Amino acid sequence: CCGKLKIEELFENSSRNSSIVDESCRHQLRLFYKDLISREPWALKLFDLWGKINSGYTEGNFYNLGHYSKCLDFRYQHTNNEEVIQGKYCLIALAVTPTSSNETDDKINTSDWQIIKDIVRSEGINLVNGICLPASCQVHEIVQFMNQFLYDDFMVINIECQTNDSIPLTNLDMFAIFIASTFIILLISSTSYDVINIINDREPNKLLIAFSVYTNGRKLFDLSQNSSQKSIECLNGLRVISLLWIIFGHRLTIQQFFPTTNPQTILKHYNYSYSVILSGYDIAVDTFFVMGALLITLSTLKLLEMKKLNIVRIIFHRYLRYTPVLAVLILYLVSIAKFTDNGPLKSDYGDKSCKEFWWSALLHVQNYVNPINVCLNQSWYLSADFQLFIITPFFVYLLKNSSIMFTLASITLAISSSIYILFISLTKDLRLFMTSKGALFQELIYAPTHSRMGPWIVGVLLGYFLYIHRDTKLKLNKYKNAALWILSISVLVSILMLGQPLRQKINNQSSLTFNAIYIAFSRLLWSIAISWIIFACYKLKTGGIVRWFLSLPYWQPLARMSLSMYLVHPIYQMTAMINHKDVITYEIWPMLHVYWGDVFATIFLGAFLYLTFEAPFLLIENYIYNRLHV
Repeated sequence: CCGKLKIEELFENSSRNSSIVDESCRHQLRLFYKDLISREPWALKLFDLWGKINSGYTEGNFYNLGHYSKCLDFRYQHTNNEEVIQGKYCLIALAVTPTSSNETDDKINTSDWQIIKDIVRSEGINLVNGICLPASCQVHEIVQFMNQFLYDDFMVINIECQTNDSIPLTNLDMFAIFIASTFIILLISSTSYDVINIINDREPNKLLIAFSVYTNGRKLFDLSQNSSQKSIECLNGLRVISLLWIIFGHRLTIQQFFPTTNPQTILKHYNYSYSVILSGYDIAVDTFFVMGALLITLSTLKLLEMKKLNIVRIIFHRYLRYTPVLAVLILYLVSIAKFTDNGPLKSDYGDKSCKEFWWSALLHVQNYVNPINVCLNQSWYLSADFQLFIITPFFVYLLKNSSIMFTLASITLAISSSIYILFISLTKDLRLFMTSKGALFQELIYAPTHSRMGPWIVGVLLGYFLYIHRDTKLKLNKYKNAALWILSISVLVSILMLGQPLRQKINNQSSLTFNAIYIAFSRLLWSIAISWIIFACYKLKTGGIVRWFLSLPYWQPLARMSLSMYLVHPIYQMTAMINHKDVITYEIWPMLHVYWGDVFATIFLGAFLYLTFEAPFLLIENYIYNRLHV
């Protein structure tokens, strides 16, 4: 067992391994070994950068990342020659070898690899350690060296290495730089032109100020209340609160993909009642579906009445609103991200899937073409929403011309969507807590448009009801109104609380039937309860402090850039985690501190994306249509 040998013996055996054919690598490993024996400072420093034996293996703390930055910065000019030894950081995953000895020593040594090996075997885990070796060694040579180093106790099953050598620019990188430079020039030029015209009191050309940060920024942060009585102001609060909840949930979810000193603590949190705030965030997406369906229904009915409905234009408008921001973020992931990601856990987040499926992302069909390998994970929502948006005008037209029959058909369709989910959940044994079937759940239930039709239909019917009663003053007596408010809030709270035991990661005893019923009908009931809140706040003018809070004008800027914030926040969170140089400890209060950092960073990035890619294209589109009188 390697724990019984001196470190010098291990390096001697490893450095003399004849399978390392590269002369420079072999020579530098021998220098390392020789100077380590004589305790030369440079060799001790290089070895000190390695990840050593950890504590907390039984709690899941099997990562020891070593010293990433110092390893990459390591340079040593050996006095005996002009050869420079440069550090190469490697993250290696180690598994206990099947033939590893089970013999134990009666002398206990807390640094003995035999004990570590037994713990690793009993816990069924792999160790992940950071090591620092000469950059002259290739990956396969490092694997050979480490396997010799570890003897028959552990074997290397995965390795990823990095140096701080400059990353060569590809044609795609040059294209990304060109695009970024072009938009920066447009922003500067358009803003300068706009400001000069304002100073000189001249009317600027509308097209030339499309990229003006000044004009678009004023519109973005305008807090004046909409003068139209038909503005549904409570939607702003609902939209932003839902988005903030999603950002919070994604912070916890993303953190679980990275090493922590206490991953078991994260799993235990799911057993507490308050965990519904952490884990139930995904249902907030259904609030978006309700609001989106409501707004497009009202808009379509208004255009139908005015006989100005241009389906091609409204679909193109929606596409133009969604796609520029999405496209630039995809370009970031496949090109620029490798320059901003700098850490031991550096990965190709989104790189492979976006390089392969960028086209389905831009066509908004990912939820059917590649539901498991989504480019920009959060963009599945755009696919489902855009597809529902396309069929909404036709749906609303039928609803307008055959209201009773098509209302019944719509309700039947919404219930059928839930029954489909129930059937799939039961037959495929899909449950909320089963991460092993997460991909199948994503493909069959979470991402498909047909499984999201329930909340969308609720939004369409709400929009239709509000439109046909637009000139009618509706009232409910205070008892019925209070009862419906209590009922709707109770439904929302009950859905969250009932979902808590289903999401437990440890000792989950929930039945398949309960899981299936919850998955099938919770989103539909949630949408109905949200619809009542919208209806009561907007049409009945009830709700008191809830209505006041949701209708505050301060929500407006965040609501306007909510799309950009929604798309960019997971990228920021992933980038922040990738750039961590050490294992973190999960605790609620520090995570809340990090969360608010996420929020403010997302607001800043969302504002930039909105002013650069979202607002300008919509202004250009509007300018062209006005000139064409379409």
